[in-house]
Amino acid sequence: MRNSKSVSGGVLSIFAVFGVLLLTGCGREAAGPATRVHPEKWPQLQSAVARDPEIERRVRELLDKMTLDEKIGQMVMADIRSVTPEEVGTYHLGAVLNGGESAPNYDNSAGPSEWAALADAFWEASVDDSDGGVVIPIVWGTDA
Repeated sequence: MRNSKSVSGGVLSIFAVFGVLLLTGCGREAAGPATRVHPEKWPQLQSAVARDPEIERRVRELLDKMTLDEKIGQMVMADIRSVTPEEVGTYHLGAVLNGGESAPNYDNSAGPSEWAALADAFWEASVDDSDGGVVIPIVWGTDA
């Protein structure tokens, strides 16, 4: 049985580590010319897909509505062994992964109905709008 407090603490610890890593790189002067970044020298992306102004407007509108917590959550992919559907909703996680040895209810013999039920539970949690936040359906990843 999973202890939801320890899982929640684990998710919060992950966010804390990301925050520390981000902040440790802020506000420092480069040590010298060899360590400076020169984005003007980077290759320019030439996409085969033309930008659609309507899609760009909709993306900007969506991002403007999102809180910082929602944006951070959308960048996180948690393994199904270490996250619950409820935590997906609480932390606005963007993706779940079923990697090696992760299965519904820790049962590697789980049948299709158990997999479908778990996928549905994660999806339902991701589109629950009861907190008034932005709804973005979860992405499911499989590492097979």
